[in-house]
Amino acid sequence: YNNQITTKKKLKEISPNTRVLVHLAWDGVLGKFRNSKQEQENNIELIKKTIEFSKKYNISHWVGFGSQAEYGVCNHRITESTKLNPITLYGKAKVECLRYIEKTLPKNNISYTWLRIFDVYGPGDNPAWVLPYVINQLLEGKEPSLTKCEQMWDYIYIDDVARIIQQVIKNKIFGIYNLCSGKSHNLRDIFQKVNHLINSSLKIKYGAIEYSPNQVMLLEGENIKLMNKIGKFTFTDIDEGLSKTIEYARKSVN
Repeated sequence: YNNQITTKKKLKEISPNTRVLVHLAWDGVLGKFRNSKQEQENNIELIKKTIEFSKKYNISHWVGFGSQAEYGVCNHRITESTKLNPITLYGKAKVECLRYIEKTLPKNNISYTWLRIFDVYGPGDNPAWVLPYVINQLLEGKEPSLTKCEQMWDYIYIDDVARIIQQVIKNKIFGIYNLCSGKSHNLRDIFQKVNHLINSSLKIKYGAIEYSPNQVMLLEGENIKLMNKIGKFTFTDIDEGLSKTIEYARKSVN
């Protein structure tokens, strides 16, 4: 956004009918920052800047990322019609951005797509998230400390997210959609798979950490609305995704 000269040059090389802006930047995603007023306000301002940018440079399709956090704590399968009830400033900021987008972009003849992303995993993930934390701990010969891990979690592999974004742009899919695998897995089962794939004899310390007060026990999204638009799509099997994630982490440790 700040490199105006390079951006102007590149935009001149693109047909006005195919200009798409994909907004992926968001700060304060980790749990300890989700109620940071300053960080979430900065995110809202950045969204507004991208919209002003889109108006100025004739962007025809704006793609942004919402979050399952917009729904709050549900503990049931979530559809796009599920009531929005965010409990964190992060989730509330996402909803505020969506409302601004809905109000601003249509009257400027800019189509938009809002993808409410669930939990993404894969190579290069932030080590502070629980899955890479477990992988890295085991690879380093340490026993990770976790909750009882009774939660059911909807994980989607990073390559699948990238392929879906491509399809959204290619097929000009507009509107609001859940971006998820549509299938949840027990967290303890996932971490046991990780331990097996690493071939570790270490034990994971389940129950060493208490659940948080607003712990979500079932995070599972319905993706039928988006899949009906995209058509045939095969999601990466969890075992394959975990193997690739572990292999990447193994190289990083070594």
